[in-house]
Amino acid sequence: MGLWRRKASGGGVRNLFWGTVQTGGTLIQSKTIDTVHVYDRTTADLPDPAEWPPAKDWDGLLAGVHRARPGADTEALPEYVKRDADERLGEHLGEAAEEGGLVLVTGDSTAGKTRAAFEALRSVLPGHRVHAPSNPADLRAGATAILRTKSPCVVWLDDLERFLGPGGFDTELLSRLCGNGTPVVATMRLKQWASFTLPVTGGSDREDGEHAAKVLNSAERVNLDRLWSDQELLRAGDSADTRVLDSLEYRERYGLAEYLAAGPGLLEKWRAAWTPGGSPRGAALVAAAVDLARTGLVGPYPRSVLLRLHQRYLDDAGGRHLRPESEDEAFSWAASLHFGATSLLLPGETGDSQSWEPFDYLVDHAEEPVTPEAWDEALVHAKDPEQRFQVGVAAVEAKRMDVVERAWRPIVHLDPDIGMMLGSLFALMERDTEAEEMFRSASRGGSLESSTALGLLLARTGRENEAEVPLRQRAEAGSLRAMFVLAELLRQTGRENEAEEWHRRGALEGSAPPRRSTGCFSWIWGERPRPKRGWNWRWSRRTQAQSPHWGSC
Repeated sequence: MGLWRRKASGGGVRNLFWGTVQTGGTLIQSKTIDTVHVYDRTTADLPDPAEWPPAKDWDGLLAGVHRARPGADTEALPEYVKRDADERLGEHLGEAAEEGGLVLVTGDSTAGKTRAAFEALRSVLPGHRVHAPSNPADLRAGATAILRTKSPCVVWLDDLERFLGPGGFDTELLSRLCGNGTPVVATMRLKQWASFTLPVTGGSDREDGEHAAKVLNSAERVNLDRLWSDQELLRAGDSADTRVLDSLEYRERYGLAEYLAAGPGLLEKWRAAWTPGGSPRGAALVAAAVDLARTGLVGPYPRSVLLRLHQRYLDDAGGRHLRPESEDEAFSWAASLHFGATSLLLPGETGDSQSWEPFDYLVDHAEEPVTPEAWDEALVHAKDPEQRFQVGVAAVEAKRMDVVERAWRPIVHLDPDIGMMLGSLFALMERDTEAEEMFRSASRGGSLESSTALGLLLARTGRENEAEVPLRQRAEAGSLRAMFVLAELLRQTGRENEAEEWHRRGALEGSAPPRRSTGCFSWIWGERPRPKRGWNWRWSRRTQAQSPHWGSC
């Protein structure tokens, strides 16, 4: 089962298919097929769930748990100290094992997310086979294999943001897994979660919308604080692991998991290296990798890319006056273990010296804006649609709207919801003609919320008569947002009675919790200057005050 998109191209139709290819079916096409692009693997490549490890035997390091400082017993992972959220996490996981569903653990880097989820998985679902894909294609192939097996399985998505976007983990795939009673356990750094749930990246009114925010909003989320509670510290004090006991000395400043993973020490090591006699070139290589990670481009990154990009950081810090070390020495320094736990740069999956990615603790603590060179490099290497989507999301958070446009324009034909978001971007930039074109195109592609966005745009540009058509269509179809926008439009044009009726209907139908809507208008257009003609700018705040559901926008 997959996602089919169709776009006119010249005299024919361009076709794109996302999902696992199934043979033996019939394809019905009403127009000439120019080309068919398949972006996934065939059924012959499906993995065998019997080869996946049961949760009780799974290795925590393979799950993504940070290696800790070495201990007296030489164990890579310290003794686990129960967190306050463990009981709730276990309950959600048990429910997901019965009915399917997504359980998401969020928190800062090194807050202990992956370890807590890993321990809950081993405790609650010890016999479930664990599917831990490395990319969206592996995820979808594994999901298809799960649906064909009788063995209980669980999907493990550490750093969930790597799997979101077109052709990745969406509501359709989650629904299929839920229907099979397959739980999904995921982790996500809090900054990444926030960026994907910004209003501009929310879902729409489409039942089959594939927005990342729709997936996140459907999750049972458990958040772990970086600093530990008094009860957690008391339990840590009863540990027999000397590493845990040693970490208590720094409890006022750091979280225990944070200290055990050597995050603060590595950050200090990086910041102290920008001096003559230090490792300025190595620090610049780390800075390049950190900025690439902040662009949303998933690592590891080729050595050649880091070498090309690092020179900007080195020059800004002083260049040759710092007497930088050789390239080999720089990589050796950046890859050296700190307290035997981890390093500033981590080797890629192959373990060689040709690809690297930064320790994520550094990414979360970076303060300077991402350089233009890093954004450019990310766009060059973001070749897959899901990668371009993620770069665009990161650019939204960074308020780099030029990068958002460059990231999403090449993939807008794959998903009308992306067209909806891009149209909202154009509205923010006051490129109203392009915004209108994008909303109309997205609406034709199936994005229902784009019709509401189109009506709002037309009203704000003094075309109230045109605006009423799409707004009324969406309001009559049950869209709460369209009801309130239409009501205000009617009030502005002197039809108070009908306006009051739509306000009343919206309030009545909104008594049940609404689905989160795309809702980027108050966030985006709230920054625009008051229009000089037609539409009364003050309506938006009045509508927001009268509708408790406008907050979900």
